[in-house]
Amino acid sequence: MFMTGKMRWRALGWGFPAALFAVTFAAGGPAVARVGLAVDFDVPSVVQVGQAGVNGTLTIMNASTGAQANGTAEVSDITLTLACRANVVSAACPLGAEEPGAFVIDSPAIGRTGTACAGTVFKVNVIDPPAGEVMFTPPEGFVRLGPRNGASGESECVIDFTFNVNALPAQDSVSGAVGGNPARTTVHAGAAARAPDSDRGGSGANWRTFMVLR
Repeated sequence: MFMTGKMRWRALGWGFPAALFAVTFAAGGPAVARVGLAVDFDVPSVVQVGQAGVNGTLTIMNASTGAQANGTAEVSDITLTLACRANVVSAACPLGAEEPGAFVIDSPAIGRTGTACAGTVFKVNVIDPPAGEVMFTPPEGFVRLGPRNGASGESECVIDFTFNVNALPAQDSVSGAVGGNPARTTVHAGAAARAPDSDRGGSGANWRTFMVLR
C-alpha cells in the first residue's frame, strides 16, 4: 500500500525517512563559521497523469553556523527537477537519468506571506529542457534570508508553485523497472548562498521520491 497525502522529509531510501535536511557548506574560513542552506520541498506523495494546478512548495532556510548564524544570506540559483530516474543525493538530475516531459511547473511562483520572500514573484524558467529542471528567479536575482538565530520566518523563504502532471515517468527511479504503473520518480532541489558580510559561499540540496499513477 502506498502512502498518500504530503510528506516533508528527506528520504534516505524508499520508505526510510529522516528528519534532516541536506546542507552543504563552503570550504575555507573558521570551521565554526560557515554559510549553508537547508532545502525542503512539499509535493503530494501520489499524483496522477492529467492533474493540473497541483500545489507544491519549496523552502530554503538559513542553516549557517558559528558567527555566520548571526548574519544574513543571499540566496540564488534556486532549482527544482520534479522527475528523475536517479534516486541519489544531488541538487540536479544526473546526466542520462532525465525524464523529460513528465511534469511542467507553472510560472510565476509566489513567496509566502510570513517568510523572508513574502509577496516576491519568482519567474520560473526551464534551464535544462532534457531534465525539466527549472530555476526560480526573483526580480533582484536573489532573496535575502535573515540570520539563522533571528526572528521566526525571517530566516526562511517559502515559495508556492503549481505544476501539471503530463506523463508517467518511463522508469521507476527506485526499482529501475521500465513501463510500470504506478512509477516512482525522484525530485531534486538545490540553492546557492552568499553571506554579504564575509562573502563566504555555501549551498544546500535535497531529494526524495514520490508516486505517479496513470
